Amino acid sequence: MKNNNKQALKSSNTKEVFFKAAMECYVKLGYALTTTTTVAEKAKLSRGAMVHHFPSKKVLVKESIDFINKKRIEQFKSDINKFTKQAEKSEQGNQVSDGLDVYFNLLHSKYSVAYFELRMAARTDRYLADILLDADTEFESVWMDLIKLAFPEWNDKNITSLQFITDVVQVMLEGLTLVNFTTDSERRTKLVLLYAKACVREMFVKDDIDEVIKKYQLTKNK
Repeated sequence: MKNNNKQALKSSNTKEVFFKAAMECYVKLGYALTTTTTVAEKAKLSRGAMVHHFPSKKVLVKESIDFINKKRIEQFKSDINKFTKQAEKSEQGNQVSDGLDVYFNLLHSKYSVAYFELRMAARTDRYLADILLDADTEFESVWMDLIKLAFPEWNDKNITSLQFITDVVQVMLEGLTLVNFTTDSERRTKLVLLYAKACVREMFVKDDIDEVIKKYQLTKNK
């Protein structure tokens, strides 16, 4: 039994080395140029070890995405836990500002940068898109739970309003992050972040946010 446990641990550790190497390849080479060979070279492990654990690139991609998504979630949970402890001493306006900073910082982590690369590649890769859809669903489920934990006062809003607010945050901050990959601008980043924070604070205090959503939906359906 002990030998089996040791073997399982060794296998798990070896796979994690490959996952980290795959992530580095996604970031530095891009998804298209990432192969089982380049990942094995980055991991400094043999091609035979690669094939033993991952018989094809598809298997490696699927499991590496699971790894990256797990790490994103772990980091987000850790950052939110730190935020909630600090938020108890902050004013509500500062809490919103600090909360957006937490997510924006997460978007610049190595895990998120690799994830963005995979998302872009998924536009023309159905297999990759399907895997990322599952990963996105898992992350967004955790995201909503963490938002409710970080901002318990938001629990008074119905789920539609809360989803609308978080959608606005995700789209604005993820869009800003993507643009900055090619045309980084410190001034633009500061201005967009300030505007995003102002928008969220305003939406939070509005009692008629549901009416705004209904109005939009009615206009959209015309």
